[in-house]
Amino acid sequence: MFRNLFGVNPERLPRVTVAQRVIDKIVSNALIYETETGESLVGFTLENEDRVEPDLIVVETIAPDESAIRLGAMFEQGDEWQEAIFNWWVDNWRKYVERGMDAVGKPITPRFSRDIAHLGNWHKHPGTFTIPSDGDLDTALDDLADPEQGMPELLVFLATVWEKLPPMPPPQDMAETEPEEEEDEDKPGAQVSAISRLANAVQGLRGRREPALEEEDDDPGTGAWVVVPISDQVSVRIDFWYISRRIRRFVRILPEVVPNETLPVMPPIGWHLANPERMRAERDGLRREKFPVDFKQYDSDGVPPMEICGWMWRPPSPYILFLVTSANYPAVMPKVRITPVSVLKALGEDENLFARLWEASSPLPPSGYPEWQWTPERTLVELALSVEAKLIEGKVP
Repeated sequence: MFRNLFGVNPERLPRVTVAQRVIDKIVSNALIYETETGESLVGFTLENEDRVEPDLIVVETIAPDESAIRLGAMFEQGDEWQEAIFNWWVDNWRKYVERGMDAVGKPITPRFSRDIAHLGNWHKHPGTFTIPSDGDLDTALDDLADPEQGMPELLVFLATVWEKLPPMPPPQDMAETEPEEEEDEDKPGAQVSAISRLANAVQGLRGRREPALEEEDDDPGTGAWVVVPISDQVSVRIDFWYISRRIRRFVRILPEVVPNETLPVMPPIGWHLANPERMRAERDGLRREKFPVDFKQYDSDGVPPMEICGWMWRPPSPYILFLVTSANYPAVMPKVRITPVSVLKALGEDENLFARLWEASSPLPPSGYPEWQWTPERTLVELALSVEAKLIEGKVP
């Protein structure tokens, strides 16, 4: 089995960069769940002229929803949930690229002015099993073979929790890696950041700051993984593996862990995905009042992230309502736009209903909004009922 894992020329392998926040999330989740857990990896694929395999930049992770199966020796992620968040990021990142700034206003350099990509996954292995399982290999090969959804390259990060610091492997097990220079504590990524230090605090080690990379000067395998000490007896180890359509077996890679601020920040996740319980409650509340609501993500103001628009109408209101919620709803009160119902009569059969009604809409005048003050406890149905009542009574000019 080990012959299939090792022996690849390092010059063929990709250069992999990992944001510190990704390491933090892996450590945090590996400690929370006793059984297997994991997330998908998101970032950028950068082609280069020097190597056959592309450079891979991992900037974020996407957690599965409640449908994820976590057993002692198996982890199966919730695909639809993760796909929805990934698609949200793809759509919004394109908007940020058009503006030239990421979600925190940092300029987007040309190397990141491209679509984001699914890069693989990380998951926790039972015990101290640090190499990919047969199931990991089967899953990876299936993903690589998928002509529509599959990626030509995949990363698999394996997290294991150790009762003491893991020993270094014998040199012959590191044949696919290059000797690593002594780790400089001032080098980006050499220190454990906030979440990792929080894990230390949970273990009674408040204020202790440990190296993120286990250091052993004499071992040629140093740096092949990240080791985060949690206490004197507990540590989380992360092993990094790579597979592609050209290298059809798992091989170790040597990532560079860098500070978060050196990489782009992904768009904030819309509330409809970040808080699905709230979305269900809002939809159910509107439908109980006979509002046949539909929700659509839409760039209503030209400023990312996109908004989530609920549009609805019920007789005898003379207007169709658009409730425009921001990504951080319910922190901010929705904006309201209205379209005369008479517009429906002029619509052709093949027209895009939402686009045509939105085009014919106008902002609700200030007098049409409720007298009460918006708070996060308020709901869309309360807003819709209040606005509709004023429209029916003719109180809105």
